[in-house]
Amino acid sequence: MPVAVADGLTLRAGTAHRHHDIRLPFHIRVTDEFILDRELRRLLPGADAHPHR
Repeated sequence: MPVAVADGLTLRAGTAHRHHDIRLPFHIRVTDEFILDRELRRLLPGADAHPHR
């Protein structure tokens, strides 16, 4: 589940007793949907190559 978006994505993996955050930084600060789309595609290449059926 993402918990931050402007400067990158922070992914949180957790158990009942603890959690660990992993930060995936963007090249530039996200200020609109166009930049967010571009930066997500850079971080996750091929993520939309096989749409859900």
